[in-house]
Amino acid sequence: MIKSMTLSISLSPRIEALLKERAAAEGKDPTTFASELIEAVVASARRINKTPGVSGGAARVGNTRLPVWTLVQLKKLNRTEEELMNDFPSLSPGDLDLVWAYYRDHTAEIDAAIAAQQDVAAH
Repeated sequence: MIKSMTLSISLSPRIEALLKERAAAEGKDPTTFASELIEAVVASARRINKTPGVSGGAARVGNTRLPVWTLVQLKKLNRTEEELMNDFPSLSPGDLDLVWAYYRDHTAEIDAAIAAQQDVAAH
């Protein structure tokens, strides 16, 4: 596990000024603010998202086009987590944990999406 890492990036003067302005508004030094901002961006990429026009607006893993219903259906068809991660190399065990938790909390939504896909396939 990385405990500390130094990263040097070049910002345009406009972005640097905005970063300093926001950091000051929140009472933080710019380096701490930038680090927290980067952590938030990375975390947001690894949650369940819904975006109209992306994957039909279905719940999907992070910023991928991989719908939650697809993974749930594959698991119902006895695919193991290891197989799913091999099938979709961008997935991590944490991503699958998010998928299963989302399914537990939104079972009716995901089951309806699976049923809709099965109807499409049948016709």
